[in-house]
Order: sequence, then structure tokens, then C-alpha cells
Amino acid sequence: MAHETSRRAFIAGAAAAPLAAGALGVTMAAPAYAAPPSVGHPDPGKQRRPHEHYNRELFEDARRNRLVLILDGERVDLTIDEIEPLGVSTDAREGSRLWNNAFRVLLSGPPGIDIPQGSHPVRINGRRFDLFVVPVIRRDGTPTYEAIINRAYRGGIRG
Repeated sequence: MAHETSRRAFIAGAAAAPLAAGALGVTMAAPAYAAPPSVGHPDPGKQRRPHEHYNRELFEDARRNRLVLILDGERVDLTIDEIEPLGVSTDAREGSRLWNNAFRVLLSGPPGIDIPQGSHPVRINGRRFDLFVVPVIRRDGTPTYEAIINRAYRGGIRG
């Protein structure tokens, strides 16, 4: 069954079409919203120099020793299981600033001790500093923690 339209409705609709098209044209011709430039995104040309503590080489050297975390005044020995580059440094040349400033560390701790997520004092190779660790998984009773170090950003971020 065909839908019948009166002549008057057809003419009114036809008259409104150019107005609608004109409004659509104005809307389409308006400049698109441009997001402000992002301040915190990586800029490979302006990388930061390696930090005294928060650099990959320090953690790589510590694989031979233990990372000591202080929890409630007690010493907890952690093992560095993996050190992996973050996405921004995946293709970076080994030893470069970007390679040294953006990485992920997986640590395993002794069974029976649960380190809560947060910033804790640690010692590595005679250096003491705070490290933010996050519990990730427990395998066979042994907890695994993750620490993200990302100093590959430019500008006003300090640390």
C-alpha cells in the first residue's frame, strides 16, 4: 500500500529541503574542533636524561643481586624476574635514553608476605629510593608485583 501525500505537504516539504540542505552545508563547512596539543605524550626529540635511580640499567644490574623492599620497617627480598620495554621504547636502541627511561619490572616476593599496592622504600645496589609496586598475580603461593618506570615524557613532568 503506497503512502499518499497531499500536494500541499509535498510542496511544503520541497520548500523546506533547500533550507535544510543550507543548514547542513553551514554545519559541514564549520571548522572541526581541534584538540589542544597534548603536553604529556612522548616526544622522541626531547627525551630526558637517565635518572640516577629510575633507569633500566640500574634494574638490569640488580638482576644479579636482590631488590630489598622495606615493608613496615622489615626487609623483604624481591627477585627481579623480567624487565620489559614499554610501548614507547619497544623499538629504541639498547642503552639509548628512551630505552633506559621507559620499562616495566616484574618482581617476585617470598610466599606468605603480601606487599600492598603503593610506594615503598627500596634498595638496589646500595641506592635507596621509593618505588611504586602493584600486586599482579600469585603463582603457586608466590606473589608477583609490577613496577612501571616511564620517564620518556618531555616538559614539565619532574621526577
